[in-house]
Amino acid sequence: MIILMKSTCLSVCRQGWMGVPLFLLGVVSLAFSQLGQEPQQEAMTAEELSRSVSDGIKQLKLRINGLQKEQSGTFLAERKEAIGGNLSQVSAVKGNSDPTVVRLQANLEAVEEAWKSRSRETVKGLSSVEGRLLETSKIFDDLDENFAGRMEEAKPALGVLRENLSRTTNELDALVKLSQNAQSDALSGLNTLLSESNELVRSAVPSAPVNPRSSIVVRPPEPRN
Repeated sequence: MIILMKSTCLSVCRQGWMGVPLFLLGVVSLAFSQLGQEPQQEAMTAEELSRSVSDGIKQLKLRINGLQKEQSGTFLAERKEAIGGNLSQVSAVKGNSDPTVVRLQANLEAVEEAWKSRSRETVKGLSSVEGRLLETSKIFDDLDENFAGRMEEAKPALGVLRENLSRTTNELDALVKLSQNAQSDALSGLNTLLSESNELVRSAVPSAPVNPRSSIVVRPPEPRN
């Protein structure tokens, strides 16, 4: 703590008097945030804290599982299949070396690779978040077992776990936003390619000829005598 205060004061000195208002603003903001959180937590009973931690762990596990499933990219499959089908039709008429087909195929691969790259970043972050949540869950299970019937003694530790869950939730929120942006960009790119490939099919693939209506007149059978 002393080292931290020294480094903070040195930082303010280096910044000069312009740094003082920013430093004071940070201190005041931190103080107000703690004033808003600590009384609320202090007002909770040990049992309420325990339920809050337990519920928080369950909710985070569900959200992590949901976000992990989204990384499979199944939401892109239908559009990718439609684009691939369009390019195959055009290739059958113009050949695989057609410049437009080559360009659209390269763009499709680029969209897929961009999604995979950003998805890997999300998965990496999820692994870190999941690891911290697992540690929190294990500690909570130990507290629940060792302080059964006297959770009031574990209240300080429960408060720390609750704060840890709050930070983990913030990290997961950021990952969700990252994944949503990646999905939105991927869908936007695929929608553009689908529109272009649809237009290419209309202009390159001849329409099936329409059979003229038969001119043969079908006479009703003559009545028998």
